[in-house]
Amino acid sequence: MDILDTVVDANTSIAFSSMVDIWIQTVDGFLMVCSLTDSKSLEVADTILKKVYKIRNLPYGSIPIVLAANKCDLEVERTVQWEDVRTLACKYNIQNYLQTSAKTNHNVYTAFCKLAELAGCSFAEEFVKLEKGQSLQDQKKKCHVM
Repeated sequence: MDILDTVVDANTSIAFSSMVDIWIQTVDGFLMVCSLTDSKSLEVADTILKKVYKIRNLPYGSIPIVLAANKCDLEVERTVQWEDVRTLACKYNIQNYLQTSAKTNHNVYTAFCKLAELAGCSFAEEFVKLEKGQSLQDQKKKCHVM
């Protein structure tokens, strides 16, 4: 699985290069991450999703996407309500959305495995092998996600 990390600072404008547009056209799936402690990040995610569907020229719900609302461990600092995340997921017909914490590793594995499943990749078995320190013998299908 190849992963293109396109971290976008919520305080900057989103200006996608033509190279990113090409990646959007060719990747197998998207893991869209927003922060539960930054309401602007939900707006940025909305803008990116709009861009993805515009470039792909496909109906909402037809692209493998997992929406991860990160920083669920920071309950006191939360500025984004779960209902707002659900609303964004519904807007783009995203069936797979969940709360994650990169700090505590809560649902991180689940998010990647769900995306791999949606994109038709054999990532889950490979990830387990990598976690156990085993080498990967045969690659079934190379998966590219953004």
